[in-house]
Amino acid sequence: MTEMHEEENALDCDDMCKLVLLDENGILNNIESRYQQGVIYTYVGSILIAVNPYRALPSYYSPEIIESFRGKRQTEAKPHIYAIAEAAYYNMVTAEKNQSILISGESGSGKTESTKLILQYLAAVSAPPTSNAQKEKEKEKEVKPVKPSDIKNNTHKPPQKANTIHEQLLESNPVLEAFGNAKTIRNDNSSRFGKFFDIQFSREGKIIGASVAQYLLEKSRVVNQATNERNYHVFYQLCAGYQLPEIKPLQLGPASNFHYLNQSKCTTIQGVDDLNEFKKTKHAMEVIGINPETQDKFGVFWQRFCTWEISHLFNKMKKTIM
Repeated sequence: MTEMHEEENALDCDDMCKLVLLDENGILNNIESRYQQGVIYTYVGSILIAVNPYRALPSYYSPEIIESFRGKRQTEAKPHIYAIAEAAYYNMVTAEKNQSILISGESGSGKTESTKLILQYLAAVSAPPTSNAQKEKEKEKEVKPVKPSDIKNNTHKPPQKANTIHEQLLESNPVLEAFGNAKTIRNDNSSRFGKFFDIQFSREGKIIGASVAQYLLEKSRVVNQATNERNYHVFYQLCAGYQLPEIKPLQLGPASNFHYLNQSKCTTIQGVDDLNEFKKTKHAMEVIGINPETQDKFGVFWQRFCTWEISHLFNKMKKTIM
């Protein structure tokens, strides 16, 4: 029995319910064997196990791959995050019952990326067909950079209402990550809160609305971070853009200038351009309907938080010590 068990478990098994003995060794050996072959997804019945590859896999998530899973039952498709999304979508449309997808795992396992991929798939399969003429019109409506002079002279036009619910749903992620994710020792983009996406569909399977609820945000990170960790991304993004016309009035500077950002001795992330991320965040905020005036309010708050309250606190501490 032991020899049969070892022989069966040594095989590449895409659904581990097929293993003779579903024990810890069998599971780990099978997952490792598939990972060494470049396969990061494995089923355990209706449950999908995903191993973080710690590298980009564009061929895994192309529009062609999305189309290949459309309309397929989970048992007909190879293990993939899109197969899980398609199963939930198909059951919702055909049975007209609410569906839930639970994504869990330890820090750095890929929960945030998996969530984005689920949303990407649902947005793609529920979107109405787009003609070439419509695509050209959408390009003309792309959000352009906002200059302070445009706001002052009232020449800036807010984002067009033509931004579809699909676009807004996808662009909500950069905003959530900017304000709720941070670098930790184990993960460069760790979500420091729990979130629940509620997506509403019409009877025809089209997205008609969405909301997100957040739980247990790690508020203490704002004022204290462990060594080699960072505060929330958005603070470093703002500081990285301190020379941009729209940020200059705030009189900020590099993140290394501020105690609440430099106390951990880590203000940058290897391979991440905070200035570019700032532009993405700003664009995403405009797409989901956050107007420039509201965006400016956060910048003013951050300016006062950094330059007045912190300096006031340290001057007070200095006087006390002396």
